[in-house]
Amino acid sequence: MARVETRKNPQGRGRTVDKQARLRAMKQQFDPSIGGYRCYFTDMPLELAAGTRRSAEWAHLTAGDESGVVLACKLVNRMQTDLTEREFEALVKALARRFEGEPFDESAFPPDR
Repeated sequence: MARVETRKNPQGRGRTVDKQARLRAMKQQFDPSIGGYRCYFTDMPLELAAGTRRSAEWAHLTAGDESGVVLACKLVNRMQTDLTEREFEALVKALARRFEGEPFDESAFPPDR
């Protein structure tokens, strides 16, 4: 079943979808060699069926900005959900260094909005 959009804009109305931005993303992310789409963040093939961690979802490069959307796998999109692309990259890199035994770089932790 398709997801019903229930999120609201700052004025309390349902958010509008930028269909042209989504079409651009689909064209850019389609890989003819696999006959499908690749995740913007991981470059892994996406599954069109819902319910898996590799399922395709729309990700906003800046939270709430419909003009900058890409297709991403569900797992990464849920990790990135309210971060800008730059904040997400910085946080993931800081976490990777932490997993290698270095101290966590608190400056990579994004501020509350």
